[in-house]
Amino acid sequence: MMQKIKRLQWDSKFSVGFDELDEQHKKLFEIINKAMGAYETQSKDLIGIFTELSDYLGYHFMSEENIMAEIRYPGREQHHLKHQEFIKKFIGFLDDYESGKDKIALNLLIFLRDWLFEHVLKNEDPGYSKFYKKSQNKENPDSKLT
Repeated sequence: MMQKIKRLQWDSKFSVGFDELDEQHKKLFEIINKAMGAYETQSKDLIGIFTELSDYLGYHFMSEENIMAEIRYPGREQHHLKHQEFIKKFIGFLDDYESGKDKIALNLLIFLRDWLFEHVLKNEDPGYSKFYKKSQNKENPDSKLT
């Protein structure tokens, strides 16, 4: 049995105010948690889960960036660069893992968990959420973000 890794747990306070993106963030939590379980049980499914995560991240980043463009979020370019930086690191970890560096799996999982938590919940994603809420309140003080 491998080392236990603390799982990501969704909480409504993590909402960015866009149902579509909240659902995608929940799905990312689910895939990363599934990868952690596969690692802990030494499942051969781990590389398939990493591939699933890679595909889903591409879809999610595109969705998120499209919404940022729609709301004219001024930090969109910087946010895009954070996504690109993440992809580069993720691919580097994957390459190392696929080349047989076993310890890398744990490092990759911790990187994924911490990045998702920091990016989605603390640093980057709340920026466009706050921007959108503020812009909606200026246009219509009675509007509610759904």
